[in-house]
Amino acid sequence: MISAVLWWEDHFVEPLFWGLAIVLVAVAYGSPLLRQATSYGLRQTGDEHRSWAALPWVLRVVLLPIPSRWVFGTYYALSLALNASAWGVLVLFVSSVSARTCLLPALLSAHAARRLAEVLWVHVYSTTSSSPLLTYACGCTFYVFVVLAWVLNSPLVGRWAVDAALPLQLAGVALFILCSAVQHHCHRELARLRERPDARSKYSYPRSFWFRQCLTPHYLAECGIYTSFCATAHVVLPGLRFALIFTLLNLSLT
Repeated sequence: MISAVLWWEDHFVEPLFWGLAIVLVAVAYGSPLLRQATSYGLRQTGDEHRSWAALPWVLRVVLLPIPSRWVFGTYYALSLALNASAWGVLVLFVSSVSARTCLLPALLSAHAARRLAEVLWVHVYSTTSSSPLLTYACGCTFYVFVVLAWVLNSPLVGRWAVDAALPLQLAGVALFILCSAVQHHCHRELARLRERPDARSKYSYPRSFWFRQCLTPHYLAECGIYTSFCATAHVVLPGLRFALIFTLLNLSLT
């Protein structure tokens, strides 16, 4: 296992993945084809399926629409299962593991659990809301690599850097709680708008406090949550740094 970790780090597989993901997001907005293949939710223009019959079969597979509730439900269920499992193994089978060492997987699991609950019981998706298969596959890969970012530098494989300074960890936890609360409030506000009888014929923008301060406070909160992950663990972990950069870039261009 340790040799596998060393091979991983020596060959820069993880930074290479995150680098390619970041480049893909940036390039997608300059390429109509890539923008179509990676569009989802409000990014969709309605043109994605108009020329479906004229597309080569490969592109039909790549652009195969997956319902949004299934897409995001899978993302967070996968993240919760992987993080909680690795966290459990760390606590049960690795001796002398401090609570501070377990802080990052605990926050990752809590975030995934909350988002999964919101997907199931809070969000209101339209019947046409979907994501292309390519976006779906990339999203699943993203959450797998977020887990690997800390697992491959944890006592599970005999490697662990010094815990972040306690004040930094406490600040990270406080930021996580604040951003999670803000994001949940925003999601409930958006869901209430979609439940209105005229939601399909009339566009409405939330008027609550956070939406008066920022155009997309739920996206800003997501960036804050990933910043809190870096603060509560090790800023030196390249996987978490790249995950934060990817999230900032992806949500900034949405």
